[in-house]
Amino acid sequence: MNLLISAFLLLEKNSLRLIQSYWEKTMEGKLKMERPEVSILIVTHNHENEIAKTIESILAQEFFNYEIVIVDCASTDSTCKILSGFPQAKIIQADRNLGYAGGMNLALAHSTGELVLFCNPDILMLPGCISSLVDPARNHSTEAVSFAPKLLLDLQGAPNKKNLPILDSTGIEPNFLQLLPSDRGQGQPDWRQFDGLWDVFGPTGALSLWRRSALDRIAIEGRIFDESFHSYFEDVDLAARARIAGYKCRYVASARAVHPRKGPLAKGIDVEARAFVNRYRLGLRCMRLGWHVPRLKVHEAARLLYRSTKSGRYLIHFSRLLMDIPKIFRQRKMIFSFSKK
Repeated sequence: MNLLISAFLLLEKNSLRLIQSYWEKTMEGKLKMERPEVSILIVTHNHENEIAKTIESILAQEFFNYEIVIVDCASTDSTCKILSGFPQAKIIQADRNLGYAGGMNLALAHSTGELVLFCNPDILMLPGCISSLVDPARNHSTEAVSFAPKLLLDLQGAPNKKNLPILDSTGIEPNFLQLLPSDRGQGQPDWRQFDGLWDVFGPTGALSLWRRSALDRIAIEGRIFDESFHSYFEDVDLAARARIAGYKCRYVASARAVHPRKGPLAKGIDVEARAFVNRYRLGLRCMRLGWHVPRLKVHEAARLLYRSTKSGRYLIHFSRLLMDIPKIFRQRKMIFSFSKK
């Protein structure tokens, strides 16, 4: 009798283990299925004229395994009302203007995709854009961890250039000698001179796909973007950190989108002044020191003084930079340690 009871208890215990194992595997599989492959992250601040078209261009893509996370940085226009009309997106309301860097960091914290697509609120994705970026990202044999699309200023083209579309960016080109990174091909008619799969320095922050695992590795003090930049050149800083860590960026010409670029000056003198000083922040964090530095100091001192005669905002942002020097050099040491790992 005792033998039968023991056998029954053993059978019951094993059955419970089987049921528990099945349940855990089922839930794990369900979570994997529910987890999107791509997290599309957008930061808005008074973008009532653009954001609806941007979201609609995303929803029109034939790629569906994604989530949309939008951080609104205290918009005072009708942006929030427009966003409420898109239940497909997860909307996060910030209580102040965090800028691109702070807004994207917040969006990252609320996203789960293995691939992260940073997207400006004025981007119009053309058909097949996401699929074309994701395809090479699925190839884990490549050293590329970021992927840059072909961005066009518009599709109309200029009459004196055979109505060819005008390029906005085919990836970032570094120019640390002048502290002025630029977008490759910007302003040129698209003769398909940049078509194909090329390795470039990095992708522009207007639209770029990254592997989350790489972003986590090059994070500084737990943050992907340095929020001291606020807006402008934080994408170049991220690209530079990835290069120092030994990663590559792949340009994907078949992934196309329209980006009607607006420079910092179009957003007011304070934004333009911050962008100007952010060049120094970028150089101090990521530039390797060399023979050109003394000459660069003289040249940039003259530029800063000249601009300061036009607006005091330049000196205000420069003074904030000086206050951040200890933190910048602490983080610089961390950034260059990536190359040793």
